[in-house]
Amino acid sequence: MGVGLVKRLKKMMATAIWGARLTISGELIIVRDNFMPLEQEMIAALALAEPLEELQRLCPQIKIEKTMGLADYTVKIFAVEGSIPLGDICEHLRDLLTDFAQRVYGNQEFSLRMNVTGSIQDADQIREFRFLNKRDCVSYKIVSTEKREGRMCSLRRQLVSKLEENLT
Repeated sequence: MGVGLVKRLKKMMATAIWGARLTISGELIIVRDNFMPLEQEMIAALALAEPLEELQRLCPQIKIEKTMGLADYTVKIFAVEGSIPLGDICEHLRDLLTDFAQRVYGNQEFSLRMNVTGSIQDADQIREFRFLNKRDCVSYKIVSTEKREGRMCSLRRQLVSKLEENLT
């Protein structure tokens, strides 16, 4: 086995054992500003697949459901405790959702309502967040943070430190 493969396997194991867990639920609703009916070709022209595919790569457990209504197009996202790599996930999610919003607002006919909530659990804490948009500006807020305590959390932190030592 090559050194690169061993490092990738260690990183995959580390993420599976001590990586963060993402729970997320939300809707991205696109409407025409003049409340005229939407057509599939209009939505296809916005090229929204790329940010949604990137979201799927970030957390493969995320379910994405797209619904075409008479005057709106809704993208629902949902995951319960999906594995995600460590790092600033909220910033990454904000970048993906901003890309989505900019694609929608690139066409002057459309507007977007975004309401996405969830939580990130890691070895030390649980952070709950909420994403909202104002036009193509997407922001998030950590609405609560809860420290995790107990024997399993302590054991998990010890595993984290040992694996981090071995990865470097």
